[in-house]
Amino acid sequence: MKKGGSELRDWESSAPRHVNSKTIDLLGLKWNKSEDILSINLKWLKEVNIEIITKRTMLSATHKAFDPFRFVSPVTLCPKLMLQKTWKLSLRWDEEIIESLREEFVQWFRELEALKEVRVPRWINIQLRNSSYTPFVMQPFPILYWKLMIKKA
Repeated sequence: MKKGGSELRDWESSAPRHVNSKTIDLLGLKWNKSEDILSINLKWLKEVNIEIITKRTMLSATHKAFDPFRFVSPVTLCPKLMLQKTWKLSLRWDEEIIESLREEFVQWFRELEALKEVRVPRWINIQLRNSSYTPFVMQPFPILYWKLMIKKA
C-alpha cells in the first residue's frame, strides 16, 4: 500500500492482546472490540435542536444519521422522504416547516433512541447459497433476500 502512496495507520484489532479500549468509533459506527459487535453511533443526537425545524435542520440531521453498512436503511430513509416533501412545498432553507411535517420529523427524531438496541456481530460464520433482488414497488425500500445455509460446528 505504501508503494501506491497510501500509508496505513491506526489499525484496530479484536484479538484479545490488542483490546485495550472497549469501544471505539469506526466509520460512523461504534465497535465494541471485546464483544466484536457493531452498533449505531448516536452521540450526535444531543447536537440537534428540534425547537425550530427548517429544511436546513432536517438535512443536517439526515446526514448525521450515518449508516455505511445500511443496518438501519429504512430508518435513515424516512427523513430523506420528508426532505422531498419540503422541496415539493417550495420551502426555503431557513423557513420553518409546516406543522404536520414537523410532527413527523420530531417523531422520527425521538424514535432514533431505539437504535441503541441495534447490535450487529462484526463477523457471521455463514455460507451464502442463493440470493435474489426484489424491488418493492410502492416505496423506495429495496429488499435483498438471502437464503442462508448455516453450517453447524
